[in-house]
Amino acid sequence: MKIKNKDLRDNLYTFKVGLFCASLIVISYIFLRITWAVFMTPLWETISIAVFLFFFLQIKAIRIYLTTLPKPLLKAYFIFFFIFCICHCIDIPRTTFPFVPWNMFSDETRYSDLVKFFRYEAITQSGKKVTIRPELYFRSLSNGRIVTDLDNLVSSIILYDPVKNKDLFKRRQVFIDDYASKHGGIKGLLSWFRLNTYEENLFTLDEKKQHLNEILNAIALRYNAGHPEDPLSSIDIIKGTVDISKGTGADGDLKNVWHLNLLKGAA
Repeated sequence: MKIKNKDLRDNLYTFKVGLFCASLIVISYIFLRITWAVFMTPLWETISIAVFLFFFLQIKAIRIYLTTLPKPLLKAYFIFFFIFCICHCIDIPRTTFPFVPWNMFSDETRYSDLVKFFRYEAITQSGKKVTIRPELYFRSLSNGRIVTDLDNLVSSIILYDPVKNKDLFKRRQVFIDDYASKHGGIKGLLSWFRLNTYEENLFTLDEKKQHLNEILNAIALRYNAGHPEDPLSSIDIIKGTVDISKGTGADGDLKNVWHLNLLKGAA
């Protein structure tokens, strides 16, 4: 009798775990549909997480630990983790904060021997050439925050696709109109999700350029505060590409992609 009860408990536990994992896949897919962001990578990622969780939760030690926890605490754990996984998969961090994607080391990587980078160089009023390191002038921001975001901004300018972005703004306006007409209730919530899917990309080329100039001017002001005797007169952004397969002595392909005259503006 005890054996049967144990088997029943184990089967019930397996059923609950399977239901939890299956619901993770279904709910993730629904949210991906809501945000119009369905593509195979996050869907397969959700399935992979669910399959891993299913087998992980079947481990005897894990099963014993979970089944001995107070039910309210166990529910809180699973609800928290469920939301955590959903927000990771739909990947709209500004909307779902503080539940954000945790894919720093899990993104798909296309290996290449070509390494791209940006170098920030400036000329002082005396004609001296100096290398600018943006992270040194805004220490309250991490190196990854200021440098990565600045590099991404420069990339978005030099690779700006007017056709793609025109379509993006058109869809944004559709979302705005949709949200305005359905404000409130579940329909308004769905429109709000769609609206926020694209918020990080919704800047015109002129706005991106203006924003870049503002950042460079801020960096120049910080530099000049420490070098009042010889302030900066211009800043150049150099895009470099190096083929690392050629070894440490490989020459990089350098191209000037941005010039800001601090007295006259951008060129």
